[in-house]
Amino acid sequence: MTISLIRLPYLVQIRIFEQLSCSELFLLSICSFKLQRLTRNVYLDATSIRFHLYHSRVIIGIRKDGKKETVISIMKHDTQKFLRQAVRLRIGNLKIDFRIRQSSSHFYLIHRETKDIIPLIQEHIQSLFRRPIPSYIAVTVDEKLNELPEMEGVEESSVIGKINEASFLERFFRTYPNQKAARIFTNKNGTLRNSSKIFNIDYLFVMNSEAMTPKILRNFKGKYLSLNNASHFKMKDLIWFFRDWISKERYANLEYLQISLKSGVLRRNAIMERLQTRPWDRTARPQIFHHSAETIRRIRFVDEFYESVDCDIFLDIERVDGTLASIGIDWDNVYFCVWSESQLAMGRNE
Repeated sequence: MTISLIRLPYLVQIRIFEQLSCSELFLLSICSFKLQRLTRNVYLDATSIRFHLYHSRVIIGIRKDGKKETVISIMKHDTQKFLRQAVRLRIGNLKIDFRIRQSSSHFYLIHRETKDIIPLIQEHIQSLFRRPIPSYIAVTVDEKLNELPEMEGVEESSVIGKINEASFLERFFRTYPNQKAARIFTNKNGTLRNSSKIFNIDYLFVMNSEAMTPKILRNFKGKYLSLNNASHFKMKDLIWFFRDWISKERYANLEYLQISLKSGVLRRNAIMERLQTRPWDRTARPQIFHHSAETIRRIRFVDEFYESVDCDIFLDIERVDGTLASIGIDWDNVYFCVWSESQLAMGRNE
């Protein structure tokens, strides 16, 4: 005997909904307006809503308590054949024809155009939560990637793959301009404009910064910057950076900088001679630099990220406002740690 879910007592409905996964709740919510309204009575929470774009597919999931759960996958289908078995579903206030398939872990919605559907589904998933949930977008770049969908509330991103057009990163960060953290793992990155949105990101990790290194270093306005496989990078670029930080002309928000060269050797002594440095004074700062909780939360998924840095052999410089920072330079790496009041207090408590 079939029992109508809508006809069950309210408390029974809620109890049933609480046993469902987020994917199952989402599927119920798009079946009808009544079910959509009922599913909103369940208390759902998450750290982020995650969108992974690759080829002609978008995987949408949530992250909660360090765990990921796939909610739904959206696939593009260019032919009309799928319409023969299409189901009309309600996304927000619109009724849209989809074809549904099921995998071992979640469902697929198949549609002719994913780009226009993604913003609607993002808004629909947001409506299932009682508070705004930030979005995270991961893009795997290749020749089959469709256009970037317009999305609101994107706070973090990862870009992976091979870039054929030099302007892709400009377009990506222009499409999602208000990000707080970004991780870039691409083969080449092209040339950035001085007005690029990438410079305003608080937490930025670039695996292959290469020729972009000097421009990013010169224009960065955020808190955490990691540039790897850096090239076209000269000693004068580093000296200008330190002098601008000391004078507070730039980098007022910077907490940590790390640069790893693709090739070549850094002339440590030649750089230090041009700065007024002093050896570590135990009464002035701790030995260990601990990243802030926010930095760890934003960057911890990057390989080889360490939550603390040993500044034992680093030399110190002082900014015009009295802020202390430590410089570490070896053969092909630069480390720069800025000691905030909370950092110094943390060291005193060790």
